[in-house]
Amino acid sequence: MIIIITIIIPIPIIIIIIIIISQTITKMRLTPKELKNLRYKKKERKKERKKERKKERKKERKKERDRQRERERKKERKEKKRREEKRREEKRREEKRKEKKRKEKKRKEKKRKEKKRMKFGSFKELARPGLSDVDKRENTHGSINLSPKTGNLDHMLICKRSRAETQTTKISFSEMAKRKTDAKAYIKLLLKTDPKPQILAMAWACFPNILDFLTLPLTLPPYYTPLLPRGCLSWASIVELHAQLKRHGGFHLPRQVQSGAIKHPDISPAYIQSGASIHPEIFPASEPPTHL
Repeated sequence: MIIIITIIIPIPIIIIIIIIISQTITKMRLTPKELKNLRYKKKERKKERKKERKKERKKERKKERDRQRERERKKERKEKKRREEKRREEKRREEKRKEKKRKEKKRKEKKRKEKKRMKFGSFKELARPGLSDVDKRENTHGSINLSPKTGNLDHMLICKRSRAETQTTKISFSEMAKRKTDAKAYIKLLLKTDPKPQILAMAWACFPNILDFLTLPLTLPPYYTPLLPRGCLSWASIVELHAQLKRHGGFHLPRQVQSGAIKHPDISPAYIQSGASIHPEIFPASEPPTHL
């Protein structure tokens, strides 16, 4: 083993020594001119190698710059895309805000107009003859439920329903008294839609001279029979309500009442006591109201 190591290790050293000796002998055989040329060629080769290395480094730097530029362009494109997306998102949000403002403005304007219409407008279109139950609730101003919600004698509630919300507006009969024509048509429709006793009382209290349409036959459900027997206002019911209201301030009861083509004779205590109906063809005198 030691012998093998001793033989193998000096071999490269021996080769190097042989090469050096060979080159030295070669140089010694050359003339000074050839030696000079040899040195020159050596320098030239060295320069060439240097140039080559320089070119290689230049190429590498160029490649690195290109790669850097590509990375920057990619980054810039990504940033630009992000900014564009952000700008579009901001634009969408702005559009949504504007749309929301427009809707809010429109809603407020509609509410203002509805309020103004309720205060100053006409209810005539609601009282057109021949309207169905749906038509009575739905008109050009939206869906309206003409159903009283309270038993108070000074106001009623009108519920305006839409897809977005439900609003409740208080309508005062005393304000409606200033526009008797429109209020008559409105109360007439209300009585046909939901003729509760308190609504009848309110109508008489505010508009004592509209018994002409209040005494018209109405299509009423059976649970109104205590006040409105067989779907029609009896004369005794009118007198009873008049007496009740008179105790709370009173109003003028006209001497004659027109109901359609039927004109009732003058009011007299004897006629009232007889229990006769304002519509004798519906309520004969032999059937006095049961609640009196």
